[in-house]
Amino acid sequence: MSPSQVRERFLFPREPLLHWGDLAGRARGRAPKLGEGWDVTLGHSARYALYRMLQGLPRTGRDEVLVPAFVCIALVEPILAAGYKVRFFDNPSLTGTDLELIRSLASDRTLAVVAVHYFGYRQDTAGLAGFCRDREILLIENFTHSLPVQDFVAHPDRLERCDVALFSLKKMLPAPDGGFVVHRRSLHVSVPREAPPRRMPILQELYRSAERTMQARRWRSSNGEAANPVQVPQADSVAAEIAASMHGLDLDRAGWGVSSASRRIWESADLDSIAASRRRNFGLIREALRGMPEIEFPFREAPSDSCLWGVPFLVRSIPDYDYKLRSAGLPLFTFARALHPGLGRDGFPIARAWAAQLKILPVHQDLTPDDIATIKPAFEALLARRLG
Repeated sequence: MSPSQVRERFLFPREPLLHWGDLAGRARGRAPKLGEGWDVTLGHSARYALYRMLQGLPRTGRDEVLVPAFVCIALVEPILAAGYKVRFFDNPSLTGTDLELIRSLASDRTLAVVAVHYFGYRQDTAGLAGFCRDREILLIENFTHSLPVQDFVAHPDRLERCDVALFSLKKMLPAPDGGFVVHRRSLHVSVPREAPPRRMPILQELYRSAERTMQARRWRSSNGEAANPVQVPQADSVAAEIAASMHGLDLDRAGWGVSSASRRIWESADLDSIAASRRRNFGLIREALRGMPEIEFPFREAPSDSCLWGVPFLVRSIPDYDYKLRSAGLPLFTFARALHPGLGRDGFPIARAWAAQLKILPVHQDLTPDDIATIKPAFEALLARRLG
């Protein structure tokens, strides 16, 4: 399987759709706007921005980062590549970090704790932030499942409690590259000036975005092919190989910044409208599945300050149900299907259960009523086959 095939299989919907007019001319440099006391490190993607920031952090005797076991490989690799050790913890919730668990694991070697705002649903980090301040531990909040904020002066709440905040352009916008880390100036991070990305990789990503834009929406079939071609259950080893190819760290790209094309798309996007559309679609999808037996939702509502990456759900009683729903035309996607190999083969039962069972329906703002209407019949057919 070629790298492009691997990547195309697992691309998530990227909206708003690409407009070529957004790519003309130079980036205006308006985003992100930061208040006094904050700096930003740009990167080819969020993982590279995190790597560059950690490399520029002054070294102390603290060399360990506490990371939830249920995370994408892309979050772990930059920490390791920057020379730090990762200590995983099996957090029992997707909506908050277990403070007592963190208390039991933190030591004099702990540099930072990572809190992940899964799927765009913001967790309350007040208690965790207080603990980190008391112990002089950095709090890294991962916002890569949320829209990349343009103006932190107007929206300071994202930086209210953390020391480091991580954002992705590629995950939520039709951008060919880009991610950034906002960090407190008091950390004295020294990062070399980023280099312009090489032209060919950016052009390849732009081509892929344009190709997806001109085809029928990924929610439905196009050219006689299924909306999501991954319809056959995969072995764990295959999933791990695909994950590594997607989320590993290519140090040749470590010094790259964000392309002008991505900056223009980011600067011109109506983020408030995108967030409102995604919250609306969350409600429509939840309503479509209301009352269906055996379907569990970790999140019951979409808070007004959220921008959702997708609607996570579980159907514990039906093996490989995601492949069956894909065959019915629903473009489900997964998160952390293959956990980081540093977890080993045993332990971390909560993370392993979520990795195997949790699936996500897209809520991108381009969904139509017809798209939403296909959800309930597909689930009803799935449950009917099981009961029959």
